[in-house]
Amino acid sequence: MSPSLAAQLFPGDVVCAETSPLPEGLPIHAIEAEAVVRANPKRRREFAVGRQLARTALGQLGFTDASIPVGPERGPVWPIGSVGSISHTDDYCVAVAALHPPYRSLGIDAEPAVPLEEALWAQVCTPAEMRWLEGQAPGARGMLCHILFTVKECVYKFQAPISRTLLEFQDVEVILDQRSRNFTATVVRAGVPGFPCGTTLLGQTLVSDSLILAGIY
Repeated sequence: MSPSLAAQLFPGDVVCAETSPLPEGLPIHAIEAEAVVRANPKRRREFAVGRQLARTALGQLGFTDASIPVGPERGPVWPIGSVGSISHTDDYCVAVAALHPPYRSLGIDAEPAVPLEEALWAQVCTPAEMRWLEGQAPGARGMLCHILFTVKECVYKFQAPISRTLLEFQDVEVILDQRSRNFTATVVRAGVPGFPCGTTLLGQTLVSDSLILAGIY
């Protein structure tokens, strides 16, 4: 896929690898296979594509044929000296990787560019976000809520390797700048290791004809 969509969200020293549609029959390492031994074929395919893209990105950083197993918190375990993040939809997959240091973590999330159904809005949004959403044009609210969802997923992936904590949607409050597509995400839950309540994270979103992407570094 060219030009890279994900690369638009990160500095040049963050390596991005992406593909659409998802190829079939990619191999995975034995230590990785343990995580999907009971998964259905669709999940195994998505997992294999994500690992192959992650290896491609890591290879550009000097990590040859690296394994990326699944850790106790169910997230990918990156080789020592690297950080990364993986995301996919039904027909798109992306992996990003960088050296650690200087980066302490990366987060990326991809979602289909369709409005989020209204029944889910209150689950995704904090009260402040719901008030903001209600002030937007009615026809835009579903898509804007899906962007908020994507940002929160991205933030969760960013913090999880550091905090080892599973956050809920209400634990992060997002402010979107619709003009620049930048976002500010504030942790509003106490007791998250490495991310005290009030911690502010900055990132960027991108919306194409088919995808919503959010990235943070």
